[in-house]
Amino acid sequence: MACTNSTTFYWPGASFATTPIIYSDPGFTTIAADGWYQQAGIYRQMVGGVLGAATTCPTCVFPCNNTFSGSGVQGQYFLSANVGTTTGVVLVLFNVWDVPDKCTWSFDYDNSGTPTVASEYSSPNFGYLQGLIGTSSSSCPLGAPTNPTMTNALGSSGFSANVDRYDYDSALGGFPVTPTSVGTQTLGPYDPQGTGTNPVDFRASTPGDCMMVIPKPLTTTTTIDFVFDGPCASTAWTFFVSCPTPLNNFKCRLSPTPACTGASDPFFTAHIGNPTGAAGAVFEHDWVFEDQFGVTKKAAGTYLVEHGGAPQCVVVSSDGVVTSVSNCVGNC
Repeated sequence: MACTNSTTFYWPGASFATTPIIYSDPGFTTIAADGWYQQAGIYRQMVGGVLGAATTCPTCVFPCNNTFSGSGVQGQYFLSANVGTTTGVVLVLFNVWDVPDKCTWSFDYDNSGTPTVASEYSSPNFGYLQGLIGTSSSSCPLGAPTNPTMTNALGSSGFSANVDRYDYDSALGGFPVTPTSVGTQTLGPYDPQGTGTNPVDFRASTPGDCMMVIPKPLTTTTTIDFVFDGPCASTAWTFFVSCPTPLNNFKCRLSPTPACTGASDPFFTAHIGNPTGAAGAVFEHDWVFEDQFGVTKKAAGTYLVEHGGAPQCVVVSSDGVVTSVSNCVGNC
């Protein structure tokens, strides 16, 4: 299948990753046209009738500063975003509406050879969330219909499901109806809320445009990989990924303080109220970091923050998210 997901192709041998050539017919008599082809997330370019090494297909990469709506049946959905060479942070807005879904990013931001993988968000309605998010009222059994509906207390009760894989296609502006590969991906098992490495985090109402912050300290790392879990019978979400942007920079210090002046430590934030993350003050549910590239979260504590107006007492959780903001009167 080509990058446009509109051409069927065939190859001799064990796999698309190792074959030197592909054909347009099952009898291997007509060599396929030159161009980019992908199968199961492996991208290769045909030039002069010969396949090159596996690489990233340029036309299949999602450009930053764009939004799309993903939808489909139960499955796992894959997308790679090109965020360019600018440094800063990459902001992701992920809205699952009321059906549970999960977004995971993978990015070798420090060029160490080992990508960092994370699935955590700050919701404008609930603050810090992680893993599979959605509403607790949704009926979403994982696997066969007889399996229990997932809950915060039980997760998926130990169940997992083998599902199809779908790869983003820029020609379609989304994901194809036909899977890229069949029955090769595993969803779950999902852990109970706040436990394990693959938790659920359901709330009474929709979480809204949840923000993820991805560090981008280097010019040489440009591609972020995303995986979307759609464990329910159907899935639908909206997704926005920004190009690298600066964080807000305020001054602060830990409280209690003898006075409401003299703050000096950096206090970098990403405001979850808009796609740019920019704001002239600190707000509840904002992300907070020690550095301008979003590599290290601010430690838990109460901080005195100055931002041009009255100093404020800002409480930061152990997850690096603001839990409360109040005007400073004397000590925080």
